[in-house]
Amino acid sequence: GEYPKLIKGPDIFVKTVELIAKDFPVKVILTGPARGYIKKELYKRNIRFKHIFLDRYEDIVDYYHALDLYIISSREEGGPRAVLESMACGIPLITTDCGMAIDLVDHGKTGWKVDLEDSEGLAHWAKFVANNIEDSKKVITNARQVAVKNSYMNQIPLWEKFMKGFVDK
Repeated sequence: GEYPKLIKGPDIFVKTVELIAKDFPVKVILTGPARGYIKKELYKRNIRFKHIFLDRYEDIVDYYHALDLYIISSREEGGPRAVLESMACGIPLITTDCGMAIDLVDHGKTGWKVDLEDSEGLAHWAKFVANNIEDSKKVITNARQVAVKNSYMNQIPLWEKFMKGFVDK
């Protein structure tokens, strides 16, 4: 975890958090392996953080509920799962325009989306959420509806329709 996987945007994340920390007290919660680069960079900037490695991924929901907002700073993504997870947990999402966020995040309606590598934009919208908690509630409600619509159970009929004629039940 000492060498950053730049497509995931750890450098952008650190810069974003640094910008937010100029105006708000910040504590970052990190989960998962390979967070050495981010931890080192946050430490250098005197930004508080907690790193928890989960034995069971299913326990991640407890950590979402400890958040005020979730930031995705990736340059490239296949998902990430965090888009729907944060929406499902009612955590405001600020993300770069990558992966499934391209299709699922409607800026200002289901989350906040910025161009790739835009740490200033990510920080701006994070500060907006912090300063406009009441205004963010409608976005959180809309995001939750997106998460429900895209849950595994609600995808089954779509997959059945897609596979019809290719695979028998």
